[in-house]
Amino acid sequence: WRTALGDVDFREVTKDIAAAEKKKAGSSTVRLLKCYEVSKPHQLVGYVLFELREKGSKSKKQRYCELVNIVVGEDHQGCGAGRKLFEALLKELEQVAPEKKNDLRLYVAEQNTDPLSWYLRLGFRPSGY
Repeated sequence: WRTALGDVDFREVTKDIAAAEKKKAGSSTVRLLKCYEVSKPHQLVGYVLFELREKGSKSKKQRYCELVNIVVGEDHQGCGAGRKLFEALLKELEQVAPEKKNDLRLYVAEQNTDPLSWYLRLGFRPSGY
């Protein structure tokens, strides 16, 4: 993630998003799920950030979920944390927006090969955009 996004303090990012969600009293379309170490409850392992979206005219309304990113700290990569976060996203969608669960979208630059291959292993397919 550092290569793609630079030096980002993800703990601060998650605080900012959580604060914005609180202000909107749960009506936010932007959602954040965080994963912490069991033995160290304040140690952030990773997060998934997604947005419930609607666009288009009333007759051709598109309702979908845009996966912004799944980020796992380097110390926890390769042990299934990212997959667990993805599974948590699907479970959350089932509860809050089941109509969007089957239309999950994301953008990954072709040059970002490691995340791209990981998303392909999760079942995503290129759409050609």
